[in-house]
Amino acid sequence: MLFTKCGSPNMSMSSKKIEHLTELVTGSVEYLSTFHEYVSYLPAAVSYIKLLRGLSNLIPSPDNIAIQAKIGEIAWHFLTSRWYTLTGSEEKGALYCADVEFLLMTHFEFARGTLCNLDKIFDNLLTDIDQLTEPESRLGTISTIGKSNLHILIRCTCKGILNEIKLKMSSGESKEILESWLKAFDHMDILVKALKDKLMHKSKTNLVAFLKQSKEIFKLFLKEGFAHLTGDNFVSENDLVCKILKKLQSSTRYIQNICNHTKKTEDLQLTKDLPIMKQMMELIILRVSGVMKENKCGDAIQVACLRIRDVAGREIDMDEDSDASESEEEEVTGGSPEPSENTDDVPEQDDEQTNENDNSGLSDSEIGGDTSNSF
Repeated sequence: MLFTKCGSPNMSMSSKKIEHLTELVTGSVEYLSTFHEYVSYLPAAVSYIKLLRGLSNLIPSPDNIAIQAKIGEIAWHFLTSRWYTLTGSEEKGALYCADVEFLLMTHFEFARGTLCNLDKIFDNLLTDIDQLTEPESRLGTISTIGKSNLHILIRCTCKGILNEIKLKMSSGESKEILESWLKAFDHMDILVKALKDKLMHKSKTNLVAFLKQSKEIFKLFLKEGFAHLTGDNFVSENDLVCKILKKLQSSTRYIQNICNHTKKTEDLQLTKDLPIMKQMMELIILRVSGVMKENKCGDAIQVACLRIRDVAGREIDMDEDSDASESEEEEVTGGSPEPSENTDDVPEQDDEQTNENDNSGLSDSEIGGDTSNSF
């Protein structure tokens, strides 16, 4: 009789189990989450998070919000801990960096709203960087990040910014979307200050991470975000629009500095991302000019020559060919915002070899069709 009960299928019991799958998964995650404070080995922590993520995937998204929040919270706990190998030495190296990046992306993906520590990271970033005085020093907010893997934080925070914007744009009102873009460019402004003022630009990996990930943010801004700055919002939310344009200029100006630095040093790793970046900077200027003229305030826009600077903000001398063509920017006078600087066009390269995927987010009409200046 016992064999019959265990071996024979019982469809009613099977259906009942399916109906209570959410409760089973929730209970399992709650039980497993009681052990995270006792995990003392980073690879074990990563495997632990992967197990929890696998469990959360068993139930539909609307029903696993609480589970995802718990996973994001546990990932943050691991990120704020110092990790050591089984022999007692501090964790480091490529595998360590990969594990930290996995934990960061898990936190930004699963922790939403007030549970996400993205704002906390940026609020303390500049102060924390001042504490990186020794090779073993770590950020006060995130104990797993130091000078050697700061590029991981830059890359992941930019992805976190992008995730927050996409989430808000899918469900928020126009004003909330504008506020999310203002916060995004506030955060990017802090990254610029970290790179330029805190000398983090000395590591090329930091510059590469910022350039590549900011490219995705600007793509989304041009495709979907800029439309919220025009039309009725330009009038009804004028103060908010002005603040966005001012913050936007800080990031785009520094990207122009990276372009100057790359031209001067002929860095191949940075060069491959420059054409699409410079074309997007040009397109931003054209669109801002169009919005100003559409709202009969075109006289507020002035085109001025920029001094050629490097990633540290120092003036640099370019070759004769470069001197013949100076960078330009558009400025809004009379207390209005300063849109980003005008960048010059770059001769086109073979898309299949260098920028196969760079232009995937923008149409041909959106990318540099009206550019005429040379780099």
